[in-house]
Amino acid sequence: MDWKAFWNNSAQVRDPDFRKQIGRTFRQVGYSEREMEVTIDRLLTHLQPSPDKTLLDIACGNGLITSRLAPRFQHVTGVDFSAPLIDVARVHFQPQNVEYLVGDATELSGLRRQYDCVLVSAALQHFDHDQARKMLRRLTTIIKPGARIVLGDVADGDRIWNFYRGMSGRLRYASHVLRQRPVIGHWWKPGMLLELAEEFGWTLSIHYQTHANPNYYFRYDAVLATAAPAARSQ
Repeated sequence: MDWKAFWNNSAQVRDPDFRKQIGRTFRQVGYSEREMEVTIDRLLTHLQPSPDKTLLDIACGNGLITSRLAPRFQHVTGVDFSAPLIDVARVHFQPQNVEYLVGDATELSGLRRQYDCVLVSAALQHFDHDQARKMLRRLTTIIKPGARIVLGDVADGDRIWNFYRGMSGRLRYASHVLRQRPVIGHWWKPGMLLELAEEFGWTLSIHYQTHANPNYYFRYDAVLATAAPAARSQ
């Protein structure tokens, strides 16, 4: 599946509902305002923001989520490879402390800052293992010591059949694989992320979502914590 082509050319990115544009839906209905609030609160809990911290929002889409996180940070950079979605972000979701860039998450070129926090929300499913490793390797050059990398709404490879339920679901899954047009993309078992975390010398914590989150039954959040700065000797 060519996800870059999808997020640049699909009719979805031109839907008048900002939530549907970026796939914040449950059973094809955009999240309610309460569900959006739950999503934002959950991400903020993982990010541990403060007014002096900077945030890099990778695969930021149309800025709907980015703009709601922005008041809790000093500066936010949003990056997405979909030019149409970045155009929406700049018109509709442009707080003063946010800049939006069109760019590839595996390259992250054009960044001029170091970041305390990184968010990849509801987007890891569009990365295969090699692409995810390349993105994380690039992040090692632009994050500060002690940074947190939050992978939100990860499609859980251990619970794939909660999504594709029953025999009809398995047939639908097989059809998607054969046509190379998956609904989700890559499913990540927590063990896969643990291997990547250990490769870069980071710790990993897995957080399963509560029932207040519409897609809790097949998604989880992962937090990668980098080494904290060494304490100064007296």
